[in-house]
Amino acid sequence: MYTLESARNINCPLPMTSLAVQFYVMASSKGYGNEDGIALMKILREYCKGH
Repeated sequence: MYTLESARNINCPLPMTSLAVQFYVMASSKGYGNEDGIALMKILREYCKGH
């Protein structure tokens, strides 16, 4: 989050970083918080099945 705050302070958008943070928050809220990057794959699979 420090990166996003620093970028915001200098008006530098980081859209992909913001998106990644949202996926990590989503993974954590679904109980995958203790897992590594594989949690993102699980979230993306769930997301893609719903659309």
